[in-house]
Amino acid sequence: QDFSESFKWYNAAAAQYDSTAQYKLGLMYNAGEGTAQDFMEGLRWLHLAADQDFADAQASIGDAHYFGLGVTENLVEALKWYQLASEKGEQHGQYMLAHMLLNGEGAAADPEKALNLFMLSAEQGYASSQYQLGTIYEEGKHTKKDLKEAYRLYRLAATQGDTDAQVAIGNMHYYGKGVSENYSEALKWYFLAGEADDGGAQLSIGFMYNFGQGLNVDFEKALKWYKLSAEQGIVAVRPLIADLYLYGNGVEQSNKKAYMWYSLAANDGDQEAMASKNLISKKMSKDETDQAALMIKDCFNSDYNKCFW
Repeated sequence: QDFSESFKWYNAAAAQYDSTAQYKLGLMYNAGEGTAQDFMEGLRWLHLAADQDFADAQASIGDAHYFGLGVTENLVEALKWYQLASEKGEQHGQYMLAHMLLNGEGAAADPEKALNLFMLSAEQGYASSQYQLGTIYEEGKHTKKDLKEAYRLYRLAATQGDTDAQVAIGNMHYYGKGVSENYSEALKWYFLAGEADDGGAQLSIGFMYNFGQGLNVDFEKALKWYKLSAEQGIVAVRPLIADLYLYGNGVEQSNKKAYMWYSLAANDGDQEAMASKNLISKKMSKDETDQAALMIKDCFNSDYNKCFW
């Protein structure tokens, strides 16, 4: 896509006070598309569009204040802009306003109002609201628990590519929650999310290969998916990787690598991993534990991309 050409045309139209062009130009500055990234310049154009009551721009200004993009993070100011966008029926503004009111950010918590806003946004097809509303019905928080409605909402979001919703559907089938337990159906949804780089889904796929749930045991494929999950920073996958190395399942047995992964899990408070790490250390020489310590450092500093697979 030729962003520089789009930038040129939006810039020309924005100079003629076209609110859509001003909004698009603001987004391009924020994303660094067709121009150098500049949040402050992006915010200036968003304000020009918002001054013409352009609801999408108002919601984006809310994002700037909520996430601190080009301005100091300010939840009260973010709430104000989301409110303006929400009053015009803008889906993202409704979602973010609901999120803030549910959690008491920028104002006192108001779960009833938050629920109504999630519903308004979900009814317009906004996937994030559909997913969030699904979790509310699944957990029975702030409303009566309704697994059937949760599943319906998750499906609506999942078919739009929302990976959180895809994992939620997978979990409902895996545990038989509101639907029949069905590993094959769970895997279908986990694969959709996992192939879109959802670390939790990748962990679930690896686990099911590891233990032969819904498919044949395949330790090599388990490790492949565990690795992807680990690179996403999923803590729960670390002791599972350690187990593969400890027992030589699908890999060459390695106390050092098992020690490394148990240590990485233990560093995040996994007490069982700590016990396993201490047990393995008794079978290792000082040189081996020193080498493992360097491996741990390198793995951690590389964001789990260089972990001596």
